[in-house]
Parts: sequence; structure tokens; C-alpha cells
Amino acid sequence: MSSSTFYGINTVVAETNIWLEEGSRHICITYHYEPNSGHLEYAACIHRRTLSHIDREGFKHYYDPTIDIMSGCEETTNRRFDIRPVIFESKPRMSYDEIITDIRREMCHGAGVKGPRVNPSKSEPNDFESWTSGSDYLSDIAEELEFQPEPYATIEANMTPLWLAESYTGINLTRYISEESIENYMGIKMPIVREYFMAFRNIVSNTHGPSIRFGATISRHPADEVLSEKEVEGHYRTAEFRMSRCPVAFTVPNDFYSEFQVQWTDEAIHYEDVMYAILDKINSRPGGRFLIRGSRWA
Repeated sequence: MSSSTFYGINTVVAETNIWLEEGSRHICITYHYEPNSGHLEYAACIHRRTLSHIDREGFKHYYDPTIDIMSGCEETTNRRFDIRPVIFESKPRMSYDEIITDIRREMCHGAGVKGPRVNPSKSEPNDFESWTSGSDYLSDIAEELEFQPEPYATIEANMTPLWLAESYTGINLTRYISEESIENYMGIKMPIVREYFMAFRNIVSNTHGPSIRFGATISRHPADEVLSEKEVEGHYRTAEFRMSRCPVAFTVPNDFYSEFQVQWTDEAIHYEDVMYAILDKINSRPGGRFLIRGSRWA
């Protein structure tokens, strides 16, 4: 006898530490979905695997994460879900595949891997998040945090005019909320986060190859505060103005471009990897300052 499942009046669909594999990324997700209302909560953690080799057919092979990395990523996911889940109203009565797809869409185009902190607590000394230097790529742990050569070379933005470019995308906007850290804020030690607002174009030129041009702003505020819609819109406008009038431009390595080449088109589903490249550039802090704008164009 065949059987099938269906949603009842009080059905809840939830999974803890389900893993997705997308190219070089392994994504750990914990979520809670109420089918009748469409209410959806989730948190996630992204691990970017290290390239092992490319075979004769051109297929890329990656190293699998260690047990310690997977355990740390799952712990981080669950702590985020308990403390700062992403909460939004999705479509009711979605299928399993639709639930996962909607979560990934929100991760790429909305809130990201975690929401605003709603119940601040003291940082734990063994918090796996503290190993990542604010990045959600959890492969960048302890021994890999030593100095490495700058992979993204800064170039003069006016040396890559769009009319000489082989191709370029429209203006894209993205937002990233950092891990919290204990800092001095108006004379008081408290958990602080930084929200990065970025406007960017991806360009391929005959002179410099693949590059990214961007402008950004950073909002530093207590972890339990949430920016208003007006503040968010203002940050995006400022980032877009800087991208147009005083941008930062930098090239990316050829292997990075080869792996994420689709993100140099307007048909890209998301620009997640480009966003992390921009974050790395901003946080390189030449001269001790966040690199959020370049020299003003005449």
C-alpha cells in the first residue's frame, strides 16, 4: 500500500544542520517553517572548500571539510539560529525543495546567513565564529590566518572606463553584517557589529582583465540595534554615489574569475563570492582605514 504525507493544521517542518553542496561551497542550515502561515526562520554557515586539483576533463575537485570544521560550522549555525535567526514571511505550503530554494534566495539576495541579534549574551571564548575574522568562509581558520600576499590588486578606477571594457554588469547592491565583537561604544564596552553596504560593477577589460569597481559605507552600532529602512536606504545611496564618483577598483586572480565567471554577467543568480572579495578589499585597511572609497573623479 502506498502512502503520502500532507500538511495538517499545526504542522511544523524543521531541520537541524542540513548540509547543501554548491560547487566549492558546503552550506549548513538550520530552519523552522510553518506551512500554513508561511512563517520561516533559519540560520546558516558557509564553508568554502579548498581546491584539490583539476582533472583531465577540466572538472574541479575539492578537499572535504574535516570533522572539526563541520562540527564548528554546525555549532555556529545553531548558535545563530538560537540568538539571531533570519525571520521572514515566505509562501505557505511550500514543498521541501521550495523551502530550501527560498532559504538560499534569501541568503543571496536578502538577510544573508543570520539576522539581527535579538538576545545579546556574552561572547564565549571557544566561539567558532571568532576563528573566521568576520568571514563566513569557515575554511579560513587559525593556521590560515597568517599573512598572505594581497590577491586583489588595486588599480586606478579611471583606467578601466566602461566604454573600453569588453563587458560589464549593471550596478548591484549588497549588504553584509559582521560578527559581533566587544568594543568601546560611546564610552561603554559592549557587543558591536558593522554593517557593510556595497554598490559595485563587475568589469572585464582588455587592459586589466576581470576587475571589480565599488563604493561602500559601514554602519557601526550595538549588536542589538536594527537600522531603520530610511537608514538602510541612505547607506545604499551613499555607496552608489561613491561607486559612481570616487570608486575603488581592483583586479581578481584568473582562477577566481574562472570559477565565478557567471557573476560577471547580469544573469547571475547571486553575487555572493564577489561580495566576499569586496569585503576582503575593504578590510585590507591600507593606512589603517577601511577602503570604502577611492580618489574623487574630476
